[in-house]
Formats: sequence, structure tokens, C-alpha cells
Amino acid sequence: MDPLGLVKGIENTGSLHELDPVDNLLYGSRVNEGIPGATGIPIPNRPTPLELELLSEKHGVEFAVTYKYGKGIHGRGGQYYLHSGERAKVTIPLEKDRMLVYHTHPQGTAYASPQDMQIMLLLEKLGSPQRSSQIIPSGKAVIRFNAEKGKL
Repeated sequence: MDPLGLVKGIENTGSLHELDPVDNLLYGSRVNEGIPGATGIPIPNRPTPLELELLSEKHGVEFAVTYKYGKGIHGRGGQYYLHSGERAKVTIPLEKDRMLVYHTHPQGTAYASPQDMQIMLLLEKLGSPQRSSQIIPSGKAVIRFNAEKGKL
């Protein structure tokens, strides 16, 4: 028996982990420290809209999440990326095998800008199957938009 009175073995092990990049930007970094920029950084999973809204509120810039399709059926097995921009815009890579999951509007605008709608049109022209995306406006409900309508 060990000093704590527990039987030694696998049951008494624990697993310690580093923060994932989204949590690190939310809780571990200073304002604008380590933000990923337009190139983006790979993230282990899709963040929630609330996490993205909080990132924008903390850092004062737009964030976007993209998904690069994998080799599986319907793009499964791909990779999520987090991108950051400026106060009122974020630049993302445009590729036929990458989709824009959502992006934030830190100033609370609850509809797509002409530039947002243009991105959807460009993705379609590149051969992407994506036809709509979502905007996370600070303090408001998430909205969906496409190349023709700023709010669906």
C-alpha cells in the first residue's frame, strides 16, 4: 500500500494536458498575444460559437474557423483551423477543399457584408460544395448567410 492508502496501479494514474489553442487564447494569453493571423493554426476540434464570440470580445478582432476536407467520405478526417484578422475583417485561404464554418462580427452586425457574400461566391466558383456559412455577431444570435442573401 502506498502512503495514501491506495493500491498502486493503472487506476491511480491521471492524464495532464496542455490547453488547446482556443482555450489558450481565451484563458492563457494576453490581449492580441499569439493570435493566429490569416494563415491560421490547426485546432483539434470545432470551437463553439460562444468560444468564438468570447475570443473576439477579448482580442477585439474578427475570428474565423475553416475546415480543410479530409480524404474520407464527405471530407471526413479533415482539419479545423482558427484564423484572426482585424477589428472589422478576417482574411482566410480560399480553396475548393476548404469551407468557412463561421466567423465573428465583434461589432454585433447581424448580417453578412457584401465581402462576406463574395467569399461564398468565390468558394462556389472554385468548386467548393459549400453554399452557406454562419456569422457570430457579438451579443446576438448566430445567423446563416449565402452568396445571395446576407441573412437567411
